[in-house]
Order: sequence, then C-alpha cells, then structure tokens
Amino acid sequence: MLDESRERFRKSYAAGGDAYQRVRDDRRTYIAMVVVILLGSLLFESLGHYTTWSLVPRIVVSAAAIVFAQYHANRVFNPKPPNAG
Repeated sequence: MLDESRERFRKSYAAGGDAYQRVRDDRRTYIAMVVVILLGSLLFESLGHYTTWSLVPRIVVSAAAIVFAQYHANRVFNPKPPNAG
C-alpha cells in the first residue's frame, strides 16, 4: 500500500498536479472510514441493547450499514474525474 501511494504521488507530481491535495483527500477518506466503523460498532451494541435480536442479525445489519456508509463516503471524498473526451 505504501508503494502504491508513493507511485500515485510520483505520477501526480510528474503531471504537474497538486500531489499534497491527493494526500489530504486520502487522509479525509481514511478518517471517514474509521468514523463509519465506530458508528457501526455503536449500532451493533445499540441493537443488542434495545432489541431481542440474536447475534447473527445484529452482525448482518451492522455490517450492511457499515458497507453502505463506506461506499457513500468513498464516493463523496473520491469523486471520479469527468472524462476528457
């Protein structure tokens, strides 16, 4: 993973882009992912406390919520650039 980020930094620098902007964007994405996981674990514990569900449905609902939130956080913080042609 470190080699991959180094390679992205090198390519961005060679293309004249702001390489530090990409590093800042990556940091925001990772922070968002950590927050999503923490909220997912809070959801898991809340489901266990406030419902009579067994372990498997709580895991499934929490995991689905985490995946859904991470997908949308990734789309918000890493938008695809428009095609140039």
